[in-house]
Amino acid sequence: FPATQMAESGIRNVFRAEPLFEVQLFSEYLDLSRFRDPPQRRALADLIKERYANSRINLIISVDSPAAEFLLETAGYIFPEKPVVMCLIQQSLAERIDASPLKQRIRVVFEPLNSEEIVSSALFLKPQTKTAVLISGTFENDHIRSEPVRKALKSRENTIEFIDLTGLSIETMIDRVRDLSGDTIIFFSTFFVDGSGRSFTPRDVLKIISANANVPIFGLYESYLGDGIVGGCLLSLQEQGKKAAEIGVRIMKGEVPDGTGAAECSLSYDWRQLKRWNIDMKTLPPGANILYREVTAWELYKFY
Repeated sequence: FPATQMAESGIRNVFRAEPLFEVQLFSEYLDLSRFRDPPQRRALADLIKERYANSRINLIISVDSPAAEFLLETAGYIFPEKPVVMCLIQQSLAERIDASPLKQRIRVVFEPLNSEEIVSSALFLKPQTKTAVLISGTFENDHIRSEPVRKALKSRENTIEFIDLTGLSIETMIDRVRDLSGDTIIFFSTFFVDGSGRSFTPRDVLKIISANANVPIFGLYESYLGDGIVGGCLLSLQEQGKKAAEIGVRIMKGEVPDGTGAAECSLSYDWRQLKRWNIDMKTLPPGANILYREVTAWELYKFY
């Protein structure tokens, strides 16, 4: 997934810059949204255990909630005694991690709580909004990530209508977004699996929605910028990976870092979407990063 690649880029950048030792990084893409049944998970655990049985592994880093859940189930079997750093983790998993027998060797980089801020910012930029639509998939990770957005929207049901399109097939969802009224905004969470059980890359689904919807779309993740969302206080996947690797380096140096950490949001917007939906850039928060801005002919040739 693009998000996984961005987080891995942050991890690799930290390890490359470490002057005291050279890190050899092995990547295993679990693909748990497409291969979900318990026998396959057990077979995957056996494969990874066998693959690394004779390797001198010093640290395990997981990216995203499904990988963290997989490690909570299997790390005692696959990687006994090895320290684990988990990133891209929702706060809703904190209790599960805290109750795990692996707790003492786990360090966590939690995602910033940006759902409320994204919803508030979107309604500020589009003050005439009467209806808010939530789009999310049906995979367990989709439910975990959509719940904070759902909660933020439900708290405003006395002022705006809330429509939840979670659980639909991709075809039904496309039909629904084509018929939305002009005073609507869409909030896109993640979409790994649709209502009929088919697997998707969330970014690809976002592109389809953007091509068919006649209203602005807001999302939570920096990886969605350029594919249809307006922007806002976005979670940086690369920053999540960076924070995880920084904790990992400290562990490999013999330190005992705190059990949890957090990464900041990136305040970024897509200039093309701002223009498309007539959002005045003067209303954006100070210091906002504007991407994909098209240079005018005057800016290009005013010297001549």
